[in-house]
Amino acid sequence: MEDKIKLYHGGASVVRIPDLSMSRTDVDFGQGFYMSDNLDNSAKWAYHKATSICNEYELSTEGLKIHKFSLDTEWLNYVIRNRTEQTRDLCEYDEYDVLIGAIADDRLFYTIDLYEDGLISSEDAIRIMNCMDYRLQYVIKSEKAISNLKYQGHIKLQEEEKKQYAKLYQDERREASIRMRNMLKECKGR
Repeated sequence: MEDKIKLYHGGASVVRIPDLSMSRTDVDFGQGFYMSDNLDNSAKWAYHKATSICNEYELSTEGLKIHKFSLDTEWLNYVIRNRTEQTRDLCEYDEYDVLIGAIADDRLFYTIDLYEDGLISSEDAIRIMNCMDYRLQYVIKSEKAISNLKYQGHIKLQEEEKKQYAKLYQDERREASIRMRNMLKECKGR
């Protein structure tokens, strides 16, 4: 892994120093500070806010314990656990400073729901999701990693840019829905 990674966080405000205690726990990788290595992906998380900000950071990975998930059963079960369990018991991933893996957004979450409902197997869910155009998220899980994260500046999206990202988001959702339906038909045909 690179020593330094450029990352972005989209939201409604400038975040110079993230506060891990302010984040939700019922998201993909649990409580943490969520970022992307892709500015467009960050902007798609921010465009619908009244004030849309993409914060830019540089993460030094030196001395950090990092786990990168593949899009497999390990990832699937961890995401489901974090999104559904009421208790947040410690698990093996809590020892990491940074977690990296696919974002369970609209491209993937419908498939996860089908798996959770018992309508498709974990093998089919993984196969379908690996055919989708997914993006990675980088999640800061520790204060040690926060101290390795350096704020570089921010970009405020203008109204025209917000409209472009809204269209891009809708186009990607539509394309992912079509692709997923085709994959499901293929799974049922076997």
